[in-house]
Amino acid sequence: MPNTAASAELLAQSRLFIRLPPAERETLARMAEVRHLETGDALCAQGARADALFVVREGYVKTFIPGRSRKDEQAIDIVGPGAVIGEASATGVGEYPVSAVALDSVTALVVPGDALNAALARNYDVVLSLMGSLSGGLRGLLSQVTELKMKSTAERLAMFLVQLAPEEEGAARIPLPYSKRVVAEKLGMTPETLSRSLAKLGPVGVSSCGRDLICVDDMEALAEYAGFWPEDEEESA
Repeated sequence: MPNTAASAELLAQSRLFIRLPPAERETLARMAEVRHLETGDALCAQGARADALFVVREGYVKTFIPGRSRKDEQAIDIVGPGAVIGEASATGVGEYPVSAVALDSVTALVVPGDALNAALARNYDVVLSLMGSLSGGLRGLLSQVTELKMKSTAERLAMFLVQLAPEEEGAARIPLPYSKRVVAEKLGMTPETLSRSLAKLGPVGVSSCGRDLICVDDMEALAEYAGFWPEDEEESA
């Protein structure tokens, strides 16, 4: 039996549902299913009827466009706790534009599409939130495409590490949220290219210091290499 209070709290933390009245969130939480997946389990399939929306509670999920074989898959993004997948379910007539698969042990809240559609009909503010969520997702994808085209593989890796780092200055130990193979997929590289890119960051004090741990001697030097400064992002937000 799902914990309705915990599910409602998870919905409240999502920008998609933040404008929804608490009573409506509780209604959706009661109707939602908590689904547990292990590595490789599918959450949704591209082209299937979008009959549910997923909110990731724990673990990481890869969204991708399937190919003829796994080698031909096109990774779209790697998302973690709080991420929403399947906004197309809000229309009641859409299809999933991508497939999604668990990268590790994943817990996700599954919100029925018809219940979400009814909540939207009763609360126009949530329609605005949905549009904002879709717009934000599109901006994120456009940003990724820009990085793929404009930045070298080493610069993309540097940017990724800066965004993950717990410190903005000085030395840092950065645990990767998933395996280096998955990091490579997220950054549009092969595992071999990721290794070469990591080696190229050696002169700015970056090294692998564990299976999924990266050590950085000087975060400011790494940020400069990546062309990224946190204060610049805050000013443009």
